[in-house]
Amino acid sequence: MLKRAAALILALTLCGLLLPARATGEGVRAALLVGMDTFVSYSRLNPAAANNMAVLSQALASAGEPVGVTLAYGSPQEPTEGCRVYPEGVLTAEDLKAAMEMAFAGVGEGDTVLLYLCTHGVWEEDRCGLVLSDGITETLLTPRELAGLIEPWQGRILVILDACHSGAFIGRGTGESLHPFGENSVLTSCLAGEDSWYWQDSSGGAQGSFYFTRQLAAGIGPGCPADENRDGLVYLSELTSWLWKVFGVSTPQFSGKDQVLIASGGESSGACIRDVLITDASPGIFELSFTVTRPVCVAYQLVPRGENGWNFAAAAILYDREETVPGLEGLAGAVDTGRKTRTLDLTGLNTDYALLQLITLEEGEITVHTSSLLSFEGEDPQIQVQTEKIREDFYCLTISHSSPCRLTVSLTDEEGQEVQRILTAVSTRPGTESGMEVCFSASGEGCRVRVKALWNGGTETAETVLP
Repeated sequence: MLKRAAALILALTLCGLLLPARATGEGVRAALLVGMDTFVSYSRLNPAAANNMAVLSQALASAGEPVGVTLAYGSPQEPTEGCRVYPEGVLTAEDLKAAMEMAFAGVGEGDTVLLYLCTHGVWEEDRCGLVLSDGITETLLTPRELAGLIEPWQGRILVILDACHSGAFIGRGTGESLHPFGENSVLTSCLAGEDSWYWQDSSGGAQGSFYFTRQLAAGIGPGCPADENRDGLVYLSELTSWLWKVFGVSTPQFSGKDQVLIASGGESSGACIRDVLITDASPGIFELSFTVTRPVCVAYQLVPRGENGWNFAAAAILYDREETVPGLEGLAGAVDTGRKTRTLDLTGLNTDYALLQLITLEEGEITVHTSSLLSFEGEDPQIQVQTEKIREDFYCLTISHSSPCRLTVSLTDEEGQEVQRILTAVSTRPGTESGMEVCFSASGEGCRVRVKALWNGGTETAETVLP
């Protein structure tokens, strides 16, 4: 099930959603966003799931070509001005099929559509699925049921799942070769054994969202920060790589074609915080830098890692106290415009990993800008690698490690020259010591995979051959 983080208190106003519009590019043409907020056997998520759908809709509206967005919930919905809503509840695979037919009607075979689901996820010995519920009735949508709905679709389809254990839908972290979706592109918020975290307003107000969806929306929204090569286009491969760098709450996974265009061009970013970068200055000491576009109150939430995952109940919130801003005197954390650099000395923290969240408070609204993973590197990680061929030109690399480190993964030719960079200095993840999975597309069997581990000034390299 989903895990709720410590609550933040403020009010959020949901913005109107967009009407269907004609798109001419190869990016997402239409989107169906499905969210569940009330359940029979699981905790309520409201208003987090509904807020997820609102923030993702707004991101799609700003990212290049207009996108026709349809919303669907567990219970029947009345039509809403400014929104396109599937009127019936989505409680079964047949219900979801009907909602897809409405949302994707008129979309051509060469177009890309997005199917997004946020709810509780289940991965147990005898069952795996996404919980569909209206608070009265509850069913489980299995991986094969979802794959069966997607298989007949003739165009490009991207499925995004934000739910606990969602990686089990594509076999990530299960130890089994489960790939029911074939070449269809699927992005999940976490591994099979991980939780997907969200936060709610503890006062019962309208704020709250899933951390993964909020970060994903930021990546494809105004300014498209996930566009790593700055060519004006954001593909699934770039989005996944960017999420691994800036999002540490869980471990996003994808399967299928990674050259699916998600966003292009779009509006310039109006965010008050941009270009966040965290580097290791020395063991246990981190440098945080970011750009402030307008005066705002900034705080940093440090979340320790416990035996059962992230311990938000023990999180420490530190307000920025480096500056005094004219007009904001007396407000905790006030920071003026410009590029900022802060040094965090965490040498006294007894943990392998911690989570650092940069949070702003502006006109009564809380925004979590990043949830970055901090790793406290120690001894030689003793990495080992093995590669599995999932299908033609698609592979999964498993990297085992005994302690935290940063990994750079490359493909090389017979002469040892790098021909493709897959990861660059990306931290290992908590709970992946027995095997951190990295999936990628590559053409040409016989290429070598080079994995370089870095820790506290040390390096280690391991290689294997693509099967």
